[in-house]
Parts: sequence; C-alpha cells; structure tokens
Amino acid sequence: MVRALIEINYHYFREQPLFADVSTPTGIYAKARDRAAQMEKTMRWWSECTACWREKWSTVRDERNRAREEGQALRHAYEEANGKIDRIQSEKREVELELMKTKSALHKLAVQNSIAQNRSLDIPEVTVERIDEECDVKPELFTEGVQTDEDAQPTVIPKANAFAERVFDDIGRKQLEERCNELQTQLDSANEIIAELEEVKRAMTEEIEELKRSFNGEKEKPSVVDNSAELEKVRAELAEALAELQRLREENATLKEGQGQPTLDDNSTLDENAGKEDSTE
Repeated sequence: MVRALIEINYHYFREQPLFADVSTPTGIYAKARDRAAQMEKTMRWWSECTACWREKWSTVRDERNRAREEGQALRHAYEEANGKIDRIQSEKREVELELMKTKSALHKLAVQNSIAQNRSLDIPEVTVERIDEECDVKPELFTEGVQTDEDAQPTVIPKANAFAERVFDDIGRKQLEERCNELQTQLDSANEIIAELEEVKRAMTEEIEELKRSFNGEKEKPSVVDNSAELEKVRAELAEALAELQRLREENATLKEGQGQPTLDDNSTLDENAGKEDSTE
C-alpha cells in the first residue's frame, strides 16, 4: 500500500510537465506550488506511516521480552521444583531403608521372644529312683528329705527372670511398633508431597510449552519492518522525490529572481523535517 501510493505520486510528478505555459510565469509558479504541496502531503504521510511502524514494532518487541522473562521465571521455578523433588525422594529412600531395618529388627525380636516363651514352657526331666520294698526307717532320712525355702529358691529365680525378660521384650516391641508407625506416617507424607510437586511440575511444563507456542506464533507474524528490500526501494523513491523537489525549488528561485517575486522559502522547513525522518530511519 505504501509503495503504491508513493508510485502514484512519483508517476504523477513524472507525467506533469515542468513548464506548462512558458508565456505565463504565474501558471508555472502555481504548478510548482501545487507540486510542493503534494510533496508535503507525501512527506507527512510517510512520517505518520513510519511512526505507526515503529509503534507496532515496539509493541511486538515488548510482548517478546515479556514472554521471554516469563519463560525464564517458569524455567527457574521448574528447576527448583526438580531439586525439591530430588531431595524429597532421597529422604524417602532413607526413610524406607530405616523402616526396613526396623522391621527386620522387630522380626528378630519377635523370633527371640517366641523362642524364650517356648523354653519357659518346657517341662524339666525328673529322674525316678526306684526304692526297694524293704528299707530301713531312720530319723536321718526324714530330716534330709524335708525341703526348705532355701532349697526352693533356685527354681523360683529363673521363672522371675523369664517373666522380666518377657516384660522388657514387650516394652521393646511396643517401642519398635511406635517407631514403625511414625516412620510409616513420615513416608506417607513424603509421598503426598512428591505427588503435589509432580502435579506442579506437570503444570509448569504445560505452561512453558504454551509460552513457547505463543512466542513462535509471534515470531512467525509478518512484519512490515522486516521487509528490508521494500523499505530500501521506498527510501530510494523518496530520495528521488526530494531531488525533484529541490530541482523545482531551484527553478522557482531562478524564475522569481527574474520576476522580482518571493520564493518558496516556507518549504525549507519541510525539507529539514524530511531529512530528520530519513536520518532516524
């Protein structure tokens, strides 16, 4: 569209003769003034079009930078989540190892306790001595056969020791069961945290993919600024139009010097503005 409008103005100036009527200088002056006004409109339109392009490109550049910053922030959060997941998984492995050790110790203790109970229930062997039918009754036999408390003490102490061992074994078993329950609770909480972090990781991955797709879509959008060949052609045509405008001014100045009329000095401001726009581009 830009090139078409500039070509229309360019061919318009090319097709119009410079001196329509040599015998009427007023007509030549009016023609030059019309051409200068048309060139001023073209230059103003070119300035507005360049400002519009610059505004569009700045908007696209801001969106690209914002998407890049969001992607970097999400990537950083993704790396932090991965590190946290690794730490929790290592803690989970340690808890599982400790739980296995505790279960093995509990199993050994249960086996030892069952063996001790079986031993406490064993019936000691009694040696039966055969007494002859004919024996001598003596008083010493009655005194030697009487059992005192001191004689019964060795049989009572092992039973008390066995009972104490069972009590201590029960206490140790309860403590081990409590420890196992505590470790199982910690393991369950660690599994819940890992599941939550996996969900966050999946959501962040989806958001990063969406940002990448939107960024690629923004990059694939056609931009007038990137069309450098067309821009160079328009600049060349603008330079030719400025050269023609300068030639018209020189001819107008030469003509007015012969007639004693004022020249088109007000168009110098237009030429300066056009030079500034060309230098900024």
